Amino acid sequence: MFIRGRLPRKLTALLSSSQIQKIHHIALGFEDSFLITWRDKNGKDRIDCAGLPTELTTFIYAKNAQHQLTRDIPAIRCVLGPYNASFFVHDSVAYLWMNIPGGLLDALQSRIKGGAWVDRPRIVALGADDNFLLVTESNAAIWELKNYKAISDMLNFSNTQDRGIEEIHNIVLHPYRYGCFIAQSKNGTLLYDNLPPHQLPGLKQMTAPISQDTDRAGTLAMQRRESEKKESTSRRPSALQERARIRREWSEHKQQFTAQAKGLKLSLSLSVSAGGLARMLG
Repeated sequence: MFIRGRLPRKLTALLSSSQIQKIHHIALGFEDSFLITWRDKNGKDRIDCAGLPTELTTFIYAKNAQHQLTRDIPAIRCVLGPYNASFFVHDSVAYLWMNIPGGLLDALQSRIKGGAWVDRPRIVALGADDNFLLVTESNAAIWELKNYKAISDMLNFSNTQDRGIEEIHNIVLHPYRYGCFIAQSKNGTLLYDNLPPHQLPGLKQMTAPISQDTDRAGTLAMQRRESEKKESTSRRPSALQERARIRREWSEHKQQFTAQAKGLKLSLSLSVSAGGLARMLG
């Protein structure tokens, strides 16, 4: 279901195309700028954009030595600040940001150790006058929202509740309109304030589909967990077999086993791109 209104002409034409099988992500920026990632009818993931900063397009269209796109396109997420002067973008492994507020920069920097995230960003929002919000995967929340009092009050309240921050699925700040935001909870509920009047009908049309999609996604996730649980149980060896296997491997490969265990304890996944780290430190 697409609900469109006052979108850039190029994006409107693309959304009307019969070639779209699935939309991964859309980010709207200043004037007619936008980013869209999508999958075509042949199953190929694609990127289209217009009017974005050069640093941002260089990141999303990065290629390897074989001239193939290197980004995990379905995982690309982009947040654009006022007038596209600031942004935060990432895929599943690489991150890049530019001209972000100092408080957000400090919060990100404090969560990187040895070139790897110790607590990845889960939600990043950029608002007017250097207002921002960061929620991490461990549900730590850091914000400066003096121009968005309603959402600031909501976050303060959520911080006092058990799993309050965890229940927030996403928050978007309007980069030019004080007090304007949309927040979505994990149960599909939408909260919003001070939206432009022309956007209210579209948002109200989205309420029921988002709730239905949330219920459907929850059902599918539960079915997957049950399926994985059954499969794990059916394949699990008996206790005697497991003890015999461990004794055999320990006696035959004790030295190798010890080295592997130490390696596992020390292994870290590099999850910050050189560009993002350089910009953070520079």
